Amino acid sequence: MRPWTTVKLILLLAILVVLAFIADANRNILGQEFEFFGVYRMPTLLVIILAFVLGLLVSVIMLGLREAEALAGKWRGRVGKKEAARADALTFAAMDAIMEARLADAKRLLADALRTQPDHPRARLWLGHVHRLEGRAEEALREHQILLAQTPEAWAPQVEIARDLMALERRDEAVDTMRHALKQHPARWEEGNLLLLDIHMAAGEWDRAQDVYEQIQKRAESERRDDPRPECQYVLPYCKATALIEAKDFKGAEKILRRLVKEQPKFAPAYVALGKARMFLGREGEGVETWVEGMRVTGSLAFLPMLEEHFLATERPDKALEAFRGIAASEKNNVLSQFLLGRLYHRLEMMDEAYKQFRTIESRVSHSPTFHYFMGKLRERRGALPEALESYKRVIEESGVLALQYVCRSCGASSESWSDRCERCRTWGSTELDFRTELTPDEMGLAEAPVYSAASGT
Repeated sequence: MRPWTTVKLILLLAILVVLAFIADANRNILGQEFEFFGVYRMPTLLVIILAFVLGLLVSVIMLGLREAEALAGKWRGRVGKKEAARADALTFAAMDAIMEARLADAKRLLADALRTQPDHPRARLWLGHVHRLEGRAEEALREHQILLAQTPEAWAPQVEIARDLMALERRDEAVDTMRHALKQHPARWEEGNLLLLDIHMAAGEWDRAQDVYEQIQKRAESERRDDPRPECQYVLPYCKATALIEAKDFKGAEKILRRLVKEQPKFAPAYVALGKARMFLGREGEGVETWVEGMRVTGSLAFLPMLEEHFLATERPDKALEAFRGIAASEKNNVLSQFLLGRLYHRLEMMDEAYKQFRTIESRVSHSPTFHYFMGKLRERRGALPEALESYKRVIEESGVLALQYVCRSCGASSESWSDRCERCRTWGSTELDFRTELTPDEMGLAEAPVYSAASGT
């Protein structure tokens, strides 16, 4: 027998002895009858025993209820953990679907997660994000407001609400939301101010954006850290200059852009905007020279279609031919410049010249459907296999490859027009002509140029 069990038995025996001694000492009292309501009588000892048993029973019942409640709590906890784990798994799967642009799948998974655990914060946060990606900013705002009501001082829902308000073009409310969040979370100062910077930039409030950016720069310098948005040194003046061009303040825009191309000579959008500003000021020659210089410095041939459209719009095809011939002659190994010269010949109905030009590069661009389309048209005009070429022409026309395509060198997104900033990844100066051949970019004469990514701050 264990020592503790022996001790307990001895204590129980001692208690019984004491109780027996007390009962014997008071046997006259215990033997008397106890009267209930003048009707029922019972020995006092029996009354005491019944009272003891009743008290013991109540204690046992209360203890049992407490134990049952504890067991139910543990069961609910286990079920809750299983539900939370399932909701987490569904949410992570939805996040993968979002990364793969499968928004319908992501929404279904997040809805399942919220059915499994209605108050799952991450699932509701990402469901709102999906709504915003789908262009339903009002629904996104509703989801994030529900989440904020559940967690009133949380940072993430307030940030998402600010982004929803930006999507709804309620920028003043977005700014107020972020400032309120920053008061609650001073440790998030940089992240919040980067979002404020985005809000002001989206609103075209370049002076306010510049003020916020300078504060971010000063904080980074004081803490001896790298600038979190170094591209803003160039993007902010560029955006301000383009806004001035839209407002027809061409001289103000030229002043900013002239300084910008000196400070950042590889930033192609600055040359594009500077050329336009000079043309609007009536200095067309300087504008054309700016685009040619931009092409030479940055290595981007995206300037060539701009030159082509400009000269043809002003009914000076001879100038376009002069520029294209000069570039093609100076860069004979550049397949794209040779192709664009042939394309210009074709556009000007100079069919013999176009045919000769295309033949010089035919073996080097065997995988370009655009090239084969032009060759098909030329051969049709020369009377070679008209029926077959007509069918081929229709296939090409239906396939949508007639227009030049542009591609983002940062994320690979394609578009039909040149842009200073990629719509998908928000990278500046990364848009380039997408002309598919078997040659490498170096062999085509496409020089590497820096891109200015906004990913570090968003």
